[in-house]
Amino acid sequence: MRPGKLKIDGFPGAALLLSLLVACGPGAVEGIEGTVAGECTDDADNDADGLFDCNDPDCSGAAACAEGDTDADTDADTDTDADADTDADTDTDTGSIFTWYVNTTEPPTGTHTCHTPGSSWLTQSVDSARVDDFPFSGIVADFETEDPVSGATVELRLNDEVGGSADRSAVSGSNGELSLSVPSCLPLTYRVATDALQDETRVSYTVHQVFHLPNATIGGSLNSLSTITYRLVPSLLGVSVDADKATVWGTVRDCAGQPYAGAQLLVRGSGGAVLEPVSTHYFRDRFPNRDQLETSADGHWLAANVPSGPVTIEAYVYNGSGYDLLGATEVTVVADAVMFSDITTGYGSGVVYPPSCLVR
Repeated sequence: MRPGKLKIDGFPGAALLLSLLVACGPGAVEGIEGTVAGECTDDADNDADGLFDCNDPDCSGAAACAEGDTDADTDADTDTDADADTDADTDTDTGSIFTWYVNTTEPPTGTHTCHTPGSSWLTQSVDSARVDDFPFSGIVADFETEDPVSGATVELRLNDEVGGSADRSAVSGSNGELSLSVPSCLPLTYRVATDALQDETRVSYTVHQVFHLPNATIGGSLNSLSTITYRLVPSLLGVSVDADKATVWGTVRDCAGQPYAGAQLLVRGSGGAVLEPVSTHYFRDRFPNRDQLETSADGHWLAANVPSGPVTIEAYVYNGSGYDLLGATEVTVVADAVMFSDITTGYGSGVVYPPSCLVR
């Protein structure tokens, strides 16, 4: 899984990009939250006091932060719908946490006929005979520049969990090359890290990785993320990431595995409550854009300030009158790390097997 690559070297707008970092970095944020229209609903800490939007007392007088259900319907509110109040109509509750995150009216673009909204998640029948070890011959590549990353320790966890000891490990060579044995058709998590003293990359975890059944050798590249990108992207989005929190990066995909445009993300804790002050952000043309309110044609998204522990990240799309739950991924977040996971239409855990692994 590789979300969009953010080019710096050789990128035509590199000078502009760096100037934006200076202008939009955390140290450039001044003033009081809510003094500029829209600041109380932009999922950003505009005055850098550690409080976001309606959680900041400076926004207490903003209409968007008024408490209670302010919808204009007249029903008895005794049933349920996706706007998280208790009625089945399609109004919007301005006091609902749900609608702070899911509020787009943009029509989605993507193939989603494989799953009926509201029905059970799709299941797959894996052919156990296709689970086998194969040599992996590829590289560890920087997420930003796609340059090879040397000296990266890659640890495989075959139980698809972030904790515990590594089942297998290897270190990338001077050109980023990596060789080790990996299983086909088995969900796993891999951790990538370089020398912490040099601070060149962030510790990253790619979860729910499933390698296809190869003819002989499995190739490709494994994710790493430079410290520069880790600091740059949140700054461009107007977000400050707490040291005890994490960022989760991914792509929303349709039934055909292609990027899905028009989706918005919601992050829930283990008890099902929407987590705050987690902020969700989106990309445009594979570039982070604070004005992009839902996934664009590249399908990329970022959730910032996600607390450690198990979370479920859900993708919703507008159906013309309300919102449909498209898919979800379950991630056990590690503090001060970068997590990678995709969301695929019709699947609720984030684990999706390639066709070569399925019973035929």
